[in-house]
Amino acid sequence: MPIFENGPIDLLRIEVIRMYPARVIKNGLEMMTPTRAAAACGMTANGLVGFVLWNSQVDEVKVGNIIQIKNGWCRLQGGEPVISSGRAGSLTVLGDEE
Repeated sequence: MPIFENGPIDLLRIEVIRMYPARVIKNGLEMMTPTRAAAACGMTANGLVGFVLWNSQVDEVKVGNIIQIKNGWCRLQGGEPVISSGRAGSLTVLGDEE
């Protein structure tokens, strides 16, 4: 079983088991266009992971969906993996759990 590390994620499927309310982030790069973000958690073949949904992803993803992240990013926070599609990656909703 692979261990998550800080760094790129080529391809990962996650079953969404919980989503938290979205919040608005105003950062220095995009002050004119606030960014929405929502934390979530899900199960992968390797175990439980946290992940972050950005902007339109917040509305597209629902609890029970299977999502796929390509060319994403992992960072360890408190020793636990937090996954994101990052700037160059993509997130696709594949459907509901089977």
